[in-house]
This record gives sequence, C-alpha cells and structure tokens, in this order.
Amino acid sequence: MKRLLVDTCVWYALLDKQDDNAKYASKIEDVLKTHQLIVPYPVLYETLNTRFSHNEYKQCERIFRYLNDPEKCVKIPDDAYREKAMAIFEQNPLQSQNYALVDIIIRLMMDDVNLGPMIVYSFNVRDFIDKYTGTIEVVSPKDARDM
Repeated sequence: MKRLLVDTCVWYALLDKQDDNAKYASKIEDVLKTHQLIVPYPVLYETLNTRFSHNEYKQCERIFRYLNDPEKCVKIPDDAYREKAMAIFEQNPLQSQNYALVDIIIRLMMDDVNLGPMIVYSFNVRDFIDKYTGTIEVVSPKDARDM
C-alpha cells in the first residue's frame, strides 16, 4: 500500500459535480480505497469550507469515510511547517506568487524525511514536480496509471 498526500483539488473533484475534474471522481475513489492517505490539515481547511458544509454535505460524506478511518488516513498538523511557509511566502514574493500557502506547506512536507516515501496526488502537478525524487512521486488523477 502506497501513501498518498492528497491535494485539495482532488477532494474538490470528488465533492463538486461542477468541478472541471469531477469526471475523474470514480477513478479517484478507486485509488483512495487502496492506499493510505496523508492529509495535511491546511488541505482540510481549504476543502471543508462553507460552500461544501452548507450546500454539499451529502457530498462531504464521501470524504469523511476516508478521513475518519485512522488506519486509512493520517492527518498531518501544520505546526512544524507553517512558520517556515509564512517566511518563504514573505521573503520570496516572486516565487510565492506561483504557490498558495498550502502548496508551500505541502512542498515542505515533501522535504520532510520523517514522513517517508509518498505520492503527491494532485491535478496541479506543475506545483510539485520539481520536488520529485526517488522517494517522492507526483501523480495526477488524469495521468495516473494503475496504482
């Protein structure tokens, strides 16, 4: 079983039938069912927003079955990353313009050897591909081979 760090855009594809990537929802669910999930709290903050909590709660149930399973899902607090992410965002405004704060946090998590090997599962591959190493992969649900 591989470990997937699931980006916000993947959850949006599951939750929002109007999302451009919603057509990949069944493929995403197949992948999520067979892997351990690494979910940074900032991704949860972005995903479980007011729009979904009020209007799409039934859709949110689709992801709670993953999030509430402690054997399936590891939620990663951002405490160890947020100050450094803020400093990167503040000190490198030109570089930061390309990344949301949550993307910087994910990139820092990719550098954290304590989290071990993982696959970053995102439609926004270009945000993370430069971090690809022997232990870190970046895969889009659009391009994902059988995983």
